[in-house]
Amino acid sequence: MKKTILALSIAASTFSFAQENKDNKDTKIKEKEIEAVVMTKTKKAVEQKADRTIFDFSEQSHLNNGNVLEGIKKLPGLVSTDIAGMMYQGKILDVYLNGRPLNITSNELNSFLEGMPANSVEKIEVITQPGAEFPATSGGAIMNIITNKNVNKYLTATYSGNYNFSDEDKLRSRTSNSLNLNARNKLFGWQLSVGQNYRESMLNSNQDNLMFSNTDRIGRGYFAKSGLTFDLGEDRLLLNYDIYHNKNTNYTGSNGLADILFSEDPDVYREVSFNAFDAARTNNLRQEGVVTYQKRFANDKSKKLDFQFGYTKSDSKFGQDNIFRKGLFTDSTVGEPYNFTAGNVLQNSSDMRIANFKVDYSQPLKILDEGKVSFGGLYEKQNFDTESKGLTNLEYQRQTASTYLEFQAKLKKFDFIAGARVENYDISGVTRRDSANTIIQRDLIPFNKFKIFPNASVQYNVMKQVYAVANYNKKINLPSISALNPNNSTFQGPNT
Repeated sequence: MKKTILALSIAASTFSFAQENKDNKDTKIKEKEIEAVVMTKTKKAVEQKADRTIFDFSEQSHLNNGNVLEGIKKLPGLVSTDIAGMMYQGKILDVYLNGRPLNITSNELNSFLEGMPANSVEKIEVITQPGAEFPATSGGAIMNIITNKNVNKYLTATYSGNYNFSDEDKLRSRTSNSLNLNARNKLFGWQLSVGQNYRESMLNSNQDNLMFSNTDRIGRGYFAKSGLTFDLGEDRLLLNYDIYHNKNTNYTGSNGLADILFSEDPDVYREVSFNAFDAARTNNLRQEGVVTYQKRFANDKSKKLDFQFGYTKSDSKFGQDNIFRKGLFTDSTVGEPYNFTAGNVLQNSSDMRIANFKVDYSQPLKILDEGKVSFGGLYEKQNFDTESKGLTNLEYQRQTASTYLEFQAKLKKFDFIAGARVENYDISGVTRRDSANTIIQRDLIPFNKFKIFPNASVQYNVMKQVYAVANYNKKINLPSISALNPNNSTFQGPNT
């Protein structure tokens, strides 16, 4: 009996040990199998296509640190100035956000980009050869800023913060904070991004040795971006609402020479050596709502049909108060003083409203090695009103109807693009000005035009990042809405 129990015990132990060894071997084999399928993909920092250059922001720490304007200025070949706006390799850029034009330029554009944290941007496309897909008014090139829109199947929260300072003449700070929440359930996905930006800066200027100024700037920016995505079988419905608020304050000390109106009937001017101090404030509020329906085809998922309706409302207010102007008349031998306070010298506002509806369709095309055909249409209505000290001095309307057709193809190392866009413009408006306490109203010269704009491009890819391009396109240059603003002054002094 004892022998039997001992034999059974040894057999059980042997079986248990063998089973454990077998499990360990299976575990090791499984672990090796898991390790064998691990893949790592790194995004290209710069990607070159036939009609555009794409800069990745999401994984470039030197670009996504700080605000968007700071990151843009680091891109090779791109220049940003308060007066000329954005330029890439000498071409004036129209700035788009997620495929839609911002319709703002110069100071207003820079303030908007300074209020956006760079880590909210996924990539920036610089479209050097805008094809028929884009409006013919897009000019020489387009910069399309594409923001992050990742939605996961679980709730994720990402916080980003940044602090910078400089102490050239005194301590100045820059901070930015943003929070991104997104998730997906069985019915829909959602995303919410909120953030703020605070920045202090200094600007010194010299206007033809007639006026020297020193400006302390304080900028505050806030934004919220929300989105809902509904999966309707193969199709998708996207609802987006974005709001951006910028509130800036400038304190300017200036000195120089100016001709001052000393008396009237007749007008007598005297030169004065002055010192002045002014305070200015800017308040911008921009709201955008977009509804997009994406139709996809079960038999061919490469076919795309998109319907999109968008509405944008942007309000801007600017005011400047003179605290004091004082100095001496230069033609006086006894040092006759000049002391004056102008009070409120500028009080301007503008209201921009843009509504558009567009349809885009694309599908693969069996031509050469591979190809694609795209066509669509756009209807857009713009209204822009400006006001100065209670007087509405500009009422501007523009309606645009357009359609396009474009082909793309590849043959070995060649990329081909050919297409055409048809646009019809209807522009009208009214201006008003106060002349000797009399309001003078005049109609803007109406602009009604029907035009065809062809385009073609050929790119030969010599090797990686080396290529040769030949292109032709026809465009029309219409002023942006903000450039038409008769109240575009950002500072008024005794001689400006």
